[in-house]
Amino acid sequence: MISRVVGGLLVLSLASVALAQDDAFTMMLRIQEQAEREEAMALAVLYGIPMRQEFADGTVMELIRFEHGRPVVYVTNNVNAALSTRANRVHPGGSAGLSLTGSGVTLGIWDGGGVRTTHQEFGGRVVVLDGSSNSSHATHVGGTMIAAGVDAAAKGMSYQALLRSYNWTNDTSEMSTEASNGLRVSNHSYGTVTGWSQSGSTWYWYGDRSHTEDANFGFYTNSARNWDQLAVNRPYYLAFKSAGNDRGDGPSNQPITHKEWNGSAWIDVTNIRPKDGGDTGYDTLPSNSNSKNMMIIGAVNDVTSYTGPGSVGMSSFSGWGPTDDGRIKPDIVANGVSLYSSNSTSTTAYATSSGTSMSSPNAAGSAGLIVQHIRNRYAGQDFKNYALRGLIIHTADECGPNPGPDYMFGWGLMNVEAACSLLTEDTTVGHAKKDSRVRSDTLGPSKPSMSRKFTYDGSGPIKVTICWTDPAGTPPTWAVDPTTPMLVRDLDVRVIGPTGTTHYPWVLNPASPANAATTGDNVRDNVEQVYIASPIAGDYTVVVSHKGSMPSTFEYALFTDNLNRKAGILDKLTISPTAVTGGNNATGTVTLDGHAYYGNVTVNLSDNGTAITTPASTTVPFGQESSSFTLATLPVATFWTGTVTAALDGITRSATLSVMPVLGLQSLSMNREIVIAGETSLTGLAVLTAIPASPTTVTLSDTSPYITVPANVILPAGIRWKTFAVTHTAVPSVQTGTVTATYNGVTKQATVTLSPPPVLQSLVVTPTTIQGGTSGNGMVNVSLAAPTGGVAVGLTTNTTAINVPAYVSVPQHTTSGSFTFSTMALPIVQVRTMSAIYRGVVRSVTITIIP
Repeated sequence: MISRVVGGLLVLSLASVALAQDDAFTMMLRIQEQAEREEAMALAVLYGIPMRQEFADGTVMELIRFEHGRPVVYVTNNVNAALSTRANRVHPGGSAGLSLTGSGVTLGIWDGGGVRTTHQEFGGRVVVLDGSSNSSHATHVGGTMIAAGVDAAAKGMSYQALLRSYNWTNDTSEMSTEASNGLRVSNHSYGTVTGWSQSGSTWYWYGDRSHTEDANFGFYTNSARNWDQLAVNRPYYLAFKSAGNDRGDGPSNQPITHKEWNGSAWIDVTNIRPKDGGDTGYDTLPSNSNSKNMMIIGAVNDVTSYTGPGSVGMSSFSGWGPTDDGRIKPDIVANGVSLYSSNSTSTTAYATSSGTSMSSPNAAGSAGLIVQHIRNRYAGQDFKNYALRGLIIHTADECGPNPGPDYMFGWGLMNVEAACSLLTEDTTVGHAKKDSRVRSDTLGPSKPSMSRKFTYDGSGPIKVTICWTDPAGTPPTWAVDPTTPMLVRDLDVRVIGPTGTTHYPWVLNPASPANAATTGDNVRDNVEQVYIASPIAGDYTVVVSHKGSMPSTFEYALFTDNLNRKAGILDKLTISPTAVTGGNNATGTVTLDGHAYYGNVTVNLSDNGTAITTPASTTVPFGQESSSFTLATLPVATFWTGTVTAALDGITRSATLSVMPVLGLQSLSMNREIVIAGETSLTGLAVLTAIPASPTTVTLSDTSPYITVPANVILPAGIRWKTFAVTHTAVPSVQTGTVTATYNGVTKQATVTLSPPPVLQSLVVTPTTIQGGTSGNGMVNVSLAAPTGGVAVGLTTNTTAINVPAYVSVPQHTTSGSFTFSTMALPIVQVRTMSAIYRGVVRSVTITIIP
């Protein structure tokens, strides 16, 4: 895939997206889903419970798996919608003047069945991928997303987009495959039955029998974790998920006879439990609605004309946060009350329905218009999922009883017009480069923070938002309301005002969920927003940093309102070349983050060593962005590296310059110590002691019939090292050869070890008979020492009662790898299988779980 930076934002070329086969991540998801499905079907027969039910109102319920000994059941979360999100304003003839229709955009839908492809609203734009039968719920949801408007009142958000339809079985692995093949946005208007649920006149309690609250509310489940990992592995894919309709569910008068799951059957009980959400309605988000990286959508009443927070009315059912660890969910809200859309009963049928099932496709379909506008403004490119999610949150309209986010409305009401307007402004001449309102940036070990200066002219509030895709968290021990933080990378945004005042982002207190947002250090969310309602004119500095160590470069998106980039800020210092032979010169260049439009800008310079002579300063002329200067060096007897530092207005940038002795052959190395012959690439690296003034030829040779090196490698003038390819063929056994490099009478050698591919020999676990609720140990063994980088052996089981890691690593140069597994407490003896998979070879063991 080919990516590039446009207007400071990392985007992906659509032309570079190729159809991809399932990778190991998708395969592991599919194996897990298949095992869960098979176990659910077997237990459904054993316990005499239905696998799937469809009701007269279009509601669909289906048994998906068992968790913690309890059935997990999926259930559907059953022109005003376009008015609420302002999608109508970006349609042709709308006030935004953008003529967006969703043309060229493909959306996805997973639901309790298939979309009726023959409905008059779709015109051949829907394809059902898994043969699922027509569903009224899926057809209604699909119409909200893409209906053409044959009936004008049922017109969808992206009414010329294409739609790929699946039922919800195996949803996560199918999402992974579709995302790898180019899908950018999908909708999921369903969730797990949690807490109270009513079937006819009978109430069911889906929580633990010993609790008065279902632990699934707010809990970061394994399925939420899988969706977060999916967002990491598929960085251009964003799923829209309904928040759920659980708030307030439950019998009004208690005690009442209702049914509980006792581990093998539904039994009648009269235990007293509050309605879902209790007296306040908070903490009513189930399962995947607690994902960090996906868009969780709440439902509000029609907003035909937004005039302020008071014009947005909360629905009576939409699920509220917080998550158990206090994160802000839902992300945003959209219209989910009385939506008129297509129905599956005939090719011309329509129906009106309410629920977060309706608000989520309202948002997802509206996002299709934003995707189209991104491609129009950024030369056919796509935003990564964190940038699209952050854009929608940043431009959402204020909702709720107090300023800032809350656990009812999230970050506000989706506003497609505002999102598209920000993109238009961002790509307008004068903003597209240094003054961008929408930017992608990185932090990492070598760049722990980012600081950018802006000017503010005194008109309107200042709003600064950052958003990032956070690595998947580790679900805590199963319990009611565990507060274990799920945030892995804790980024921070601060805005420093003209008087030195630091403005902090919004924070909410999960212990008092109804309280208004305050400001402070947000340690829970992977979205942070600073809002200054009445700023004073002057210079502002936006600082983005992170807590703790950052193991690798990490991306985030930055959005700003009413701030103009201030030119003349020191952005970087570069030195070219980065290494010279002592006595030669190098060139240093300082670059500002914008033009020097206040006059000439003087940048102070310094260094830390005697082998470099650095001028005291360099001047960037008025109207320019950079200035270069000369770095003189002295002859040296050994390698020496010095640091040059540039400083301007408290900001420093540094770069290194290596000073080398005279030319000679310093080393020869290989990029891998052990390689799988015939498969893994092998590269040699010849290094000189200094930069040559003219092309230099280093002679190469080898001693093994299984490897071939070129006769020589030529290092051009000014280049100190050069790589070369080492070709090699398959070997019958481990073979060792030597590569020799010779230059000017000096010889250097490197050893090459070639190995056949290791074969998975065995999987061993201890003990093989284990008490449920305890842990054991396992080990995989391969036939040969693992090559450089080691190998990853996949692990899987045919039951959810055994929890194993997805992979076990066999470290390089070793033949075995160890892991631990845990089991679930069970009421009966179960015999299950654990398997290891590597290069098509499967080894399995049988494990007996006893009570």
